Amino acid sequence: MEHAHELYVKAIRNIAEGKIANVPQSEIANGRVFYTREWTLNKKISLIKNFRNFKPVLYSEDYKQKQKDLTLIKIQ
Repeated sequence: MEHAHELYVKAIRNIAEGKIANVPQSEIANGRVFYTREWTLNKKISLIKNFRNFKPVLYSEDYKQKQKDLTLIKIQ
């Protein structure tokens, strides 16, 4: 998580300074994934259960309406 926070700060700084680099999505997903020792089977099971609990929200009419109300802004 510490590394993720550093990346967020760097990304926001780059946007503010106009230094925006496009990265193809295919490059983001390539490579290996490394987990910490705390990433146990119980944590994985808990994550899957949380996703199952969240699924009804994603298909609710309220959520669909909120998606329609979003305004996307292209950053150049």
